[in-house]
Order: sequence, then structure tokens, then C-alpha cells
Amino acid sequence: KDSLNNEFRSPQRHITIPPTLLISALGFVSDVRQCVTADLKEPGNLLYLIGDTREELGASQLAIVLGWSGGQVPQVNRRQAPNILRALHRAIVDRLVRACHDVSDGGLAVAIAEMAFAGMVGAELDQLSTIPAKSDLVRLFSESPTRFVVEIRPESALAFERIFENQSAGKWAQRRFEDLRK
Repeated sequence: KDSLNNEFRSPQRHITIPPTLLISALGFVSDVRQCVTADLKEPGNLLYLIGDTREELGASQLAIVLGWSGGQVPQVNRRQAPNILRALHRAIVDRLVRACHDVSDGGLAVAIAEMAFAGMVGAELDQLSTIPAKSDLVRLFSESPTRFVVEIRPESALAFERIFENQSAGKWAQRRFEDLRK
């Protein structure tokens, strides 16, 4: 659907938005119990960051907030992306994945915060420096595509790592929970 004529009119105002291309996708799920949500689930589980973190802060949410211009905009690695997506699908079908969230707008910091808020728990990330990047700013706010944060039970870690052994997936943080509902 191309939404090239979007207007809102009321007695008080008239708003015209810029032309917008909207692309929608649908998929059939034969068993809804196999769906994975983004909310963090259980104390003691592991978090994995899948995909490469590159210095891609151009046009990022951080750049917008700080008023930066320029920089490298996120680029999809078209050779790596299908392999990552197939491996992630395999891990989900094998029921190894407890939670999964894409790393996009706002980067890793926002993805983790959204997962924690959704699960009503906190997360302590104690191995952030193991993410290959030149700075914590890049580690936390890069918007490199085809990255996911995945929650895995410790007893599923070996099977999960085998699926991703030829991919960029590194265990980078063990999660400890604080119950925020108290």
C-alpha cells in the first residue's frame, strides 16, 4: 500500500503528512504456542546478542536526540542476514528461545529496556565490553540491522550455541533479575 496522500482534517486544523510508503507482511502460524515474545521471562537465564554491531550511528535515534549529522547509516549485510534469520528460526522451532527482540531504533540499550519493561523485571549486563565495538556508545546505541537479543535458559545454551557456531552470536551477559513488581 502506498500512502502517498495522508491528510487529517478537523474543524480546528488540517494536517498533511509527507508521502509514506507502507509495506505490510502477514504470516500464518500453525501453532501459536511456538510464538516467541519480547518480554524477559525467568531469573538466571542468559542473554545473547546475535549479529554484528558496527559503528552505524548515522540517522540513529541517538543522533536525532543529540542533534548529530553525518555518520554511517545502518546497512543490511545481505549475505549474513539470511543465515542469521534461518539460524534464529531453527532455535525458535527447537524451543530454545524464551524471548527475542530485534535491535533497531535506539540500539541495544532500548531493546534491553523494552524487554525488561515488558517482563516487569530488571536486567544486569555484566559483559558489555565483550561486544566487539570501539566504544560503549556504539555498543549501546548502534542501529546495525539483523541483530537480535535472545533469552535462553542455561540448560539450552549449548544447543543454541551449536546452531549459531558459524554466526556472529556471542554470549555477552548473564542476566540477574530484580522483581520490579514489589
